[in-house]
Amino acid sequence: MKIIYDRKTNTITKSTATSGIIEDDTKLKERSIREQRAIHCFPIINRGQLWYNMLSEAQLVELNAWYHAWLDATETLIIPEKPLWLVDAQEVIEQDND
Repeated sequence: MKIIYDRKTNTITKSTATSGIIEDDTKLKERSIREQRAIHCFPIINRGQLWYNMLSEAQLVELNAWYHAWLDATETLIIPEKPLWLVDAQEVIEQDND
């Protein structure tokens, strides 16, 4: 794989030896966002119904908005901020695992 930075256009391109395909900076960002979405979003969204039953109405609304922002992220190229209550819950889980 070869990564090339073009100073004139401020873009990054990547050439893969196997396919010879060149991806521009936007495609690289889209791929990165998809990978991050799989790591940070889907494990939360794909929790079971028992977890969803414990959420308040406000949390469900916020979670839905966050999920749709992740789905739109490959178009907007903006990674959404995790709701604060999810950040707090994740910190508690990580502390319990230490």
